[in-house]
Amino acid sequence: MEDLHRADASSLRMLAYVAATPAPVLFIGTRRTPEQGGSDALTAALGALSRSGAERIRLDGLTVEEVSELLAREIGPHSRVLAQVVADRTDGNPFFVIEFARLLRARVITNPEEAARLAAPEGIGDLLRLRLQRLPDDTTALLAIAAVAGRAVDPALLSAVSGAPRPDVLAALDVAHTAGLLTDDGRGYLFAHALVRETIYADLPAGRRIHLHAAVADGLQDRLAADPEIRTELAHRYRLAASLDPGYAAQAVEHLRAAAHIADTRNAVAESAVLWRQAVAASTLTSAPDPLLRYHLVLAQATAELRIGELSDARDHVGQAVAIAESMQRWDLVGEAATALTNAGVWSWRTYGTTDPAMTETLKRCLDHLPHGTLAARVLANLQMEHYYSRRLVEAERYGRRSVAMARAAGDPGVLLRVLLMRALGTWGPGTHTERIELAEEMLTLPMPGELEVGALFQYGAALHQAGRPADADRIMDRCLAVAGRLRHTAADVPLAWWRFMRAVESDDPHLRAIGAALDLHRRTAIVTIDELSGVHAIRTAPPGAAVPTDTVWRAAASRNPGFRALIAYALLESGDPEGAAALLGPAAVGEAPDYAALAADCLRIAVHAGAGITSPVRDGMDRILRWSGDVVTYGNADHLGAVDFFISAGLAALGERDRARAHALAAVELCARVGNKPWERRPRAQLTSLG
Repeated sequence: MEDLHRADASSLRMLAYVAATPAPVLFIGTRRTPEQGGSDALTAALGALSRSGAERIRLDGLTVEEVSELLAREIGPHSRVLAQVVADRTDGNPFFVIEFARLLRARVITNPEEAARLAAPEGIGDLLRLRLQRLPDDTTALLAIAAVAGRAVDPALLSAVSGAPRPDVLAALDVAHTAGLLTDDGRGYLFAHALVRETIYADLPAGRRIHLHAAVADGLQDRLAADPEIRTELAHRYRLAASLDPGYAAQAVEHLRAAAHIADTRNAVAESAVLWRQAVAASTLTSAPDPLLRYHLVLAQATAELRIGELSDARDHVGQAVAIAESMQRWDLVGEAATALTNAGVWSWRTYGTTDPAMTETLKRCLDHLPHGTLAARVLANLQMEHYYSRRLVEAERYGRRSVAMARAAGDPGVLLRVLLMRALGTWGPGTHTERIELAEEMLTLPMPGELEVGALFQYGAALHQAGRPADADRIMDRCLAVAGRLRHTAADVPLAWWRFMRAVESDDPHLRAIGAALDLHRRTAIVTIDELSGVHAIRTAPPGAAVPTDTVWRAAASRNPGFRALIAYALLESGDPEGAAALLGPAAVGEAPDYAALAADCLRIAVHAGAGITSPVRDGMDRILRWSGDVVTYGNADHLGAVDFFISAGLAALGERDRARAHALAAVELCARVGNKPWERRPRAQLTSLG
């Protein structure tokens, strides 16, 4: 597979995926050595290939003997001394060797001393320019068009763009072939080397280059009906020509939109996001920008960014789309844009505990202008989530129930599915797993596109796990992983990677492929909760009782999430720092109702205060967790902390109620053994030993 440095993101991800499969296939890929940085997609692919056991072979310069073999092909018999001179002058670069040899042949130089004194061009481009200067003007003009068009040389396209008759074009290409600038692969002419094309292209004045891109695009237009695959190429060329003429900008928008839709249907989400961004940029260059067109482009861009997990950019662009719709007084479009954030994958589009008053007010104003129906139901579902994020859970519950009732009345299965998914996400908390299981089971009876199926299955699996049914949860998550894998859905990949990571931690299986991958994958996106899960990763991959990294403690101290502070405080307690652990906790959370991390926070706070010998907050907090005796406790869906009874036992022991503490510790051991959570089974076992 040649020229990996030129491959698109989806192709690179596909290569990494296929190379990781256990099949008896040898893959050999090449990339240009000087481009050490490369794109983010290339860097990620090379890392994935390395993890799959790929061997990286650096092609250094040729040896003197190998240089001599190349020289023999170009100039015939020669001395070893001459080969040594050429090797020294070229550092053994094969292309440089060949070009230097051709220069020696052209000047009839065989003497090593004369070759050593020869004023070689400063770079390979200069060598090529020497040869280009000898060509007829019509040949160099055609090569300029060909360089803009691509590596393969298309005589029909050159004829259409230049206006030259086809026989004249072929004759000129024959001249370039004789000069060694083109090669024949049996099907037609190609540039002899990528650097040949790149040198010609780079030497074109900017205005001439832009004009040729437009001319090549015009020349390709007639082929579109027979070959829809050239849509992306047309889009690319008209985009490059957009600054030349507003008409080209309009054509760029048209083709970029069409190419983006094609990418969307093929789940090439990374390419789709790029194409939509380019379409938005090109739309500003048209002679009369259309606000409605810009609205649709910006919203499509935001939707594509949501699909790949670029949540920060997506939120900004949703805000832009909302503003455009409001300027047109189109409340239907305002609602459509504001509810686009529900496409954020299987997690949230905003960090819990944060607020966006402007968006909340926009949704409320929108609701005032919309009739009851599908769009109003979606607006209500988003209002539920906005209030859930800001921990106004009573209002969130009210909006959520209204959204489901309105969606059922509207009779649209697609809208009902989206609303139920938001309802499941917005009811996450202790004791809600039964309702979320019912919601998920209803969702799975509805027709659903792939991404919504991922969301429904993820919510179902997570709720089953919280219900203490890990085998059922794994079965559902396997289905979820299969669907997500077919979609190449980055926004879902991150939560699923964390799920696999924590299931590996629970089972004490360090060999599961999820180990170590979740955090790396998360860092390559803008999906929320990266600070929290960086802390989770740090403490779950360290040996029991290990010191907590300083940066993890700092993250927790700066967090507004009391659950995260409690999680890291407990790790400090286990590392032997009870005073630091108690100090990190801060004040208890005050809210209307428990959110996704509230039970974990309450349990961990009791354990930390008990370990630090501070009994007053233990006594005050026991009522908050006693009601959940017999349940599993989870920190969201990423970290599963075993049984609530373990933390009840710790609190009771601190209060001197040892018999009750033993009973709850034993219950915790039994529950953790049943669900297969080995690390948290060891903790209540140790508690039983200490209680005697």
